[in-house]
Amino acid sequence: MFKRNSYRKLTAGEIALAQSVYQNSLDYDKIRIHHGRLIPFFQHAKTAMSPFGTMHFPEQTYVDDFSSADVSKQHFFIHEMAHVWQYQLGLRLWLDGIILTAKGGYKANQCYAYEKWSANCEQFNQFNMEQQADLIADWFIFKHTQNNQKIQNIMREFIENPNNVDLLPKHAEFRFQAA
Repeated sequence: MFKRNSYRKLTAGEIALAQSVYQNSLDYDKIRIHHGRLIPFFQHAKTAMSPFGTMHFPEQTYVDDFSSADVSKQHFFIHEMAHVWQYQLGLRLWLDGIILTAKGGYKANQCYAYEKWSANCEQFNQFNMEQQADLIADWFIFKHTQNNQKIQNIMREFIENPNNVDLLPKHAEFRFQAA
């Protein structure tokens, strides 16, 4: 339906799906989905990127309406929407992403592995941007399938108030004043 390398607004179903997680913490009218890569030749064919509040889904991962897609694609959408949430609250994702890359975090997907840190981290803002996105997406799945009390405890403040800028990663000194 949507041509490659084109932008589109969220569908009504995608807004409803995102609101089930992010409530009113996002300006849904500003969000765009790009059917194509952000960085051609550099961005992996199965990796979405959302550093500036727009989600860029390569051909292999793009869906015309994520709300009617299977649960794994909805998980992916909620993960990317977390980066939009972080961006809209003031996190400079592009800089955080560069730092995670420089530290080798994207090798073998180490930067996503919140499970090994969750024993020592009790608050949502103790996790990096990718761990937060995975926590949110996993919580989205768990709330529909099973109850994981550890994730529920970590997510408590987010669930209560996703508008809270203090939920952004603590280590992130790269915040800007969101518009």
